[in-house]
Amino acid sequence: MIPVISPAYLPPIEYVAWLLQQETLYFNTTDHFQKQTYRNRCEILGANGVLKLSIPITHQAQKTHQNEIEVIPFNSVPWQKQHWKSLSIAYRSAPFFEFYEYDLKPLFETQPHKLWDWNLLLIDKILSLLNLPFSYEVVSFDPEQHKRMEYLLNAKVQRPTLFPSYRQVFSDRLGFQANLSIVDLLFNLGPESEAYLNKIVPIPSIEQ
Repeated sequence: MIPVISPAYLPPIEYVAWLLQQETLYFNTTDHFQKQTYRNRCEILGANGVLKLSIPITHQAQKTHQNEIEVIPFNSVPWQKQHWKSLSIAYRSAPFFEFYEYDLKPLFETQPHKLWDWNLLLIDKILSLLNLPFSYEVVSFDPEQHKRMEYLLNAKVQRPTLFPSYRQVFSDRLGFQANLSIVDLLFNLGPESEAYLNKIVPIPSIEQ
């Protein structure tokens, strides 16, 4: 069975580690959008602890379920500006924030038309900043050929994967917080992020 996955918003570290371990990466385009997953939310570390950033979604009144590739962010709310402000406050003092700031900030000054495309754009940008490969194929889910790696998108379940600690901005008083958004790794470790990601071995869920 070929593993397939959906793009995540500034995805967690385990998700990115899994991406980099695939010989060929397949993104699925035919699933229904699911709430409370990393498709439209991410977790960063703020002064008061883990902070969840969520992208508001435009709901289609005539549809019970939306295909995730059709989901449109609700851009009437300035969520991009709010999210970048939260990232800036949380990571302004991180060792590599200023190094990557001017590459990432312009993306948060745009209004993405489709969530699916926006997530891929961010993943591509972050991996390119780390000089890491990112190529993929787009597929329609076929239960005879594919298996969904849905557990990597589940934002509500604590994962058993072991994560080596690294210095985070507020770890001196909050302790180490594992498996946050890839931006936490990017801003704190910079070019050393690749070495860290290579240490992560995602543990499949029981369902897998």
